[in-house]
Amino acid sequence: MDAPDAARSIVSGVGEEVVDGHRWAEQRAVLRFHSIPLGDLRFHAVIVLPERLMKQAGTVTIKVLFDGETAHQAEYTEPGSHEIEKKLAQGEVSWERATEVTLDMVVPEGRWVADADARYLLAAAGFRF
Repeated sequence: MDAPDAARSIVSGVGEEVVDGHRWAEQRAVLRFHSIPLGDLRFHAVIVLPERLMKQAGTVTIKVLFDGETAHQAEYTEPGSHEIEKKLAQGEVSWERATEVTLDMVVPEGRWVADADARYLLAAAGFRF
């Protein structure tokens, strides 16, 4: 998230300030990637769930959507760094158009999280071989 051109992929929900290579992401972070190469691709992201968030939420689910369709989801119960890896099927993304990736953080129903704590650090996000 600290690459010189990282900001051009951010649509919404991700802060501008880079702190130790990370940016703060809100409950819904939307990214757009252009020039995605064809072949065997994986979506890769690294998130850091703060202790304050996890104490309040207990559990969070991170959903990854490609162009509005759920591609991956995982539940986390511990604070700290977590990697998200999703292998893409051939044709799931296209070179000809930009792909919008949404990271949705879902807190369990009935759990209250202060607005200031309903966020996490995004260390990396993108497609790779």
